[in-house]
Amino acid sequence: MTHEKMLYLWSLLVEQVKQHTSELRVRRDEMGDYRLAREDGRPFCSVVVFHSHVSVFVLPIGYLPDLIPTSLLVRKSGRVTFKFKDEDDPLLPIVSELIGRCYAARDLY
Repeated sequence: MTHEKMLYLWSLLVEQVKQHTSELRVRRDEMGDYRLAREDGRPFCSVVVFHSHVSVFVLPIGYLPDLIPTSLLVRKSGRVTFKFKDEDDPLLPIVSELIGRCYAARDLY
């Protein structure tokens, strides 16, 4: 079973992602693991629970880093990864903005 204490945070982040991605194909939708792909099957985004955080992987920013809202850079932990540890994080709504930007540019990577 996934790390239960992080599931609420995971669900909040998945909702942020879903706001802009209704056209994308869901590759996996299991408790603690949500993955999306573009229409052509190329990976787009994943939201995954880990022991002490939830990671949001957004593939388009690997090719188009200018899509990242500046305020979200403090949560960036890898080339395409953002880590969140708290469900009260004031930056959670910015994930929606990031996903919206990436969705608009989904055919450019």
